[in-house]
Amino acid sequence: MVSLTCRSLKIKFIFFALALAFIVPSLATAQSRSSVGAIVSWSGFVFISRDGVDDMIDVEDNEAIYKGDVILTAKGSRAKVLLNDDSILNISESATFKIKDFVYKKKKGFRFASFKMITGSVRTLVGRYFGSKGSGFEIATDTAVVGVKGTDFIVDIGGGGRSEVFSLSGKVSTRGSSESPDKAIILRPGFKTRVTRGEGPTKPAKFNRERVRALLSKTSIKAGISKEERKALVEAKRGVGVERRGAILDNIQKRRDAIDPAKKRSSKKERTSSAEKRSSGKGKEVATAGSAAAGKKKPREVIKTKKKKTDNMARRRGRLSAKNKSTGASARCSDCHQKVYRAVTSYGYQHPDTMSTCIACHLKSSSVENKYSAPELSTDNILLLDTKRDMPYVVKALVIDESGEETDSKPFKFTPSQLKYPVKDTATLPVVSTPVVVAVKAGMFNSAVIEWKTDKPTLGYVEYGRSSKLGDKTRVESGGQYSTDHRASVASLTVGKTYYFRGVSTDVFGNKGKSTTIKFKVRKPFALPKVSKDTLMPRVLDFKVVSVKGRPALSWKTDVKTTAVVTLTEGISRLDISKDDPHYPGLNTKRPQAMTHAVSATVARYIRIRRTRWA
Repeated sequence: MVSLTCRSLKIKFIFFALALAFIVPSLATAQSRSSVGAIVSWSGFVFISRDGVDDMIDVEDNEAIYKGDVILTAKGSRAKVLLNDDSILNISESATFKIKDFVYKKKKGFRFASFKMITGSVRTLVGRYFGSKGSGFEIATDTAVVGVKGTDFIVDIGGGGRSEVFSLSGKVSTRGSSESPDKAIILRPGFKTRVTRGEGPTKPAKFNRERVRALLSKTSIKAGISKEERKALVEAKRGVGVERRGAILDNIQKRRDAIDPAKKRSSKKERTSSAEKRSSGKGKEVATAGSAAAGKKKPREVIKTKKKKTDNMARRRGRLSAKNKSTGASARCSDCHQKVYRAVTSYGYQHPDTMSTCIACHLKSSSVENKYSAPELSTDNILLLDTKRDMPYVVKALVIDESGEETDSKPFKFTPSQLKYPVKDTATLPVVSTPVVVAVKAGMFNSAVIEWKTDKPTLGYVEYGRSSKLGDKTRVESGGQYSTDHRASVASLTVGKTYYFRGVSTDVFGNKGKSTTIKFKVRKPFALPKVSKDTLMPRVLDFKVVSVKGRPALSWKTDVKTTAVVTLTEGISRLDISKDDPHYPGLNTKRPQAMTHAVSATVARYIRIRRTRWA
């Protein structure tokens, strides 16, 4: 009896040991292969080359990505990657992008990310900065290394290994691939640099808006894909002919072979047969790293969206507004940013607007509004505007006369690429009237106020001196306001001395006109009386936007001399833009300073206790 019991125990121990022998390596493999993010949106043909997997993964759903993965996009295809730290990568067509390394330790405040861009373009939104020792975020190309500290930037690879870096917001450090980190230059928002093979980065220069707009379009892709859209994309891919699909796979395979020659296939015939297999709907399952070793195929790992769970949680707490139930604004954000969304909905105390919509905090402004000052008193003006070529705008002006009376102009709508009123350069010089000294002001040194007129809007200044040779001049009128009425002050004049003055004016095309020179002897202070007007309020006449050398400029006239404050507003709300592209450059991906999502439970309890005591 005792021997039977011992034998049974031995058998159980053997089975237990065998089970551990299989389970422990599997657990170790799972831990070592934890995903670093996922492809959350795609279009066209997107493939993943993975270590331990012979066949490339054809992306047809949310696809987990791992350290060492290479993402390859075909012509006309794009992919959006969401990393575990909430950083976003928008990968363009014909791109080859490798995940070299990614380590993220949230509790320790550590993140190190390293990528290799071989071909194509990538727009990167790094929404969080980790200051702990060893943290970093960098993208390397064959010629450059780009490092960031919480920013939005674009890396584009051109012919001959040339790399261009464009900073949209935040600071971007750029250096040559063979240079040490201390040789890096810093790009501020609105600037770019270029790095060619064997050389360092060029001096930062302002980038061309049209070029950046083209790159944004090249890397733009929707934040999420609905089930219907995903089905349509997959059907469109499978509807592609065998020959074209084979050509696409050939191109992808060549780029893959350049990175990892060990995975090179034997012949074009083999690739074509694989294409036929995929187009027939077979071979949907792709072997994972663990199953490849065992010789068995398992369905590919996907990141499942927990939209229903997060929505139900919010509804139980009564904080998901009716607007979001109908539009799904917050739900769309939660499709990707699940951890943040679940954390926000779990707090006992929340900001009142937390659950109304995610962009309540993460949208810088519903629309961008710029104000321009036109401080020169004049009746005819041209003001140069800074705009984006295809963005619709609304412009209006508040004009103020010398007595303080104000009038609002009617709003004028325009699109810079569709302007109807071009201003032509006639090459005629401005006609400048004889200057008049309208006032002398007293002080340690006296100053004279000089006025003159021109026949068309110009920028002006005064040349003056003790002789007819002149020699000195006042500062040029600034602010981009070209006007027909000019006023300048000449300082440091001595009483009893004679001075010579001349008005100089330049129009928008650079044509320069000069007045006759006048002679004036400085005596006691005086001021000419102002001419009174019968008009109670100034009137705005001929208010429109014209094109000056291809640049939009506001042109307006008034019946009396006025100054103006011009307001230029984008005609499309950032709120509307965010519905199609939540990561538009004007949106804020950084954590708001006023209200952070990472409020601890202790702080939340403290707030509730204080509120109870105050009540």
